[in-house]
This record gives sequence, structure tokens and C-alpha cells, in this order.
Amino acid sequence: MDGVLAALVRDAADDPETLAVVLHGSRAAGLERPGSDYDVCYVRTIGEMPAVASQVDPAVITIDELRSAEPYWFTDGIVQGRVLLDKTEGELDRILARLGTAEDVERPYDAYLNALVRSKSAVRRGDELGARLHAADSVRYLAETLAALDGRRPAFHDRLAGTLGDWEPRLLAILRDPDVDAQLALAVDVRALMESHGIRTHDGWK
Repeated sequence: MDGVLAALVRDAADDPETLAVVLHGSRAAGLERPGSDYDVCYVRTIGEMPAVASQVDPAVITIDELRSAEPYWFTDGIVQGRVLLDKTEGELDRILARLGTAEDVERPYDAYLNALVRSKSAVRRGDELGARLHAADSVRYLAETLAALDGRRPAFHDRLAGTLGDWEPRLLAILRDPDVDAQLALAVDVRALMESHGIRTHDGWK
């Protein structure tokens, strides 16, 4: 642990209002550059910001807010971050496990199918912008679907590379060129995957 984080953790350990400290952002992912800020979330009993060093970009959430939170981009950052300090005797781990879990596969899968159909229609109308945007949406929702099949929330886009296995080059190809045949060939394989999990949302789509 570098000097900035070590000092931050020492101060937080001595602060009775601070229950946990989570490093998120580029430094948590190992993607920092020279001079990158330290993105830090403080879990506290109160909503007031603690004093921090100039290199630290802090956020605060109270333990009560975290207990009742539903998953969204902010909680995704905490879940995908690195816990530096935890005084909650395991409660933080349980909360983050809940916030990192995805149980609804059909919602993102349905959104993927919708974006696929719209991209296909836009291609055939000669609407390049619409085709590309809908194809990009389809890739995003498919990544979310694949994560949900594993029972988890999707990683941030800039942390997906190398995590999607054989799907990744096919998704990249569609992002580069929303070719209808490529999208439909992908959809056939996605359909087979979903049916292997007992999911037939596609039956409602032509």
C-alpha cells in the first residue's frame, strides 16, 4: 500500500464515524496513470465528508444508505473497488455481495433482442447512425445478459476486455460494423445459450 493510502487508512481507522474505506476508479483496477487521483468511498455513520489529502477524490455514503441501496453505477463502483478498511464485522461484505448480484436475466436479454431488431431494421433502411447506435446498445445489453447468467452485475465497459471469452471478438466486430448477417448469426448462438439455461424470452420476438 502506497503512502497516500496508508495515511488515509490510518486516519480512517482512528475515526469513529468512518466504518469502511473502499478504493475505486482507475487505481482500484490497476489502470492509473502518473498523477491519477485516489477515488475513495467512505462508508460512515454520518453523511459529512472527512478531511482528506489533496490527491484524494472522496465520496461518502452512510451505512444506512448502503443497507437500503439498490444496485446502480455508484454501488457498482464500490462493488468493483478494493476494500481498504472494514470495521463492520462482515456486514460490508454481505451488502456488497447483494449489490453485486444480478438475478434478472430476462430483462437485459429482452433489451438485447429489442436493440438487435432495431439495428437490423435501421441497416435495411440505410440509416447508418441508427444501425450503429442500436448495435452498440445490443452489445451493451448482451454483456449485461452474460454477466446476469453468472449471477452478477456487469463490469464497467473499460474493465470488460478479456472477460467475455469467445464472445468478445464477435461483439467487437459488430461494434465496428453492424452487419445484419453477423448480428443474426450471433443471435442464433445467444439463443442457444439462453435455451440451455431454460430462458426463452426470444419466443416473443420474430
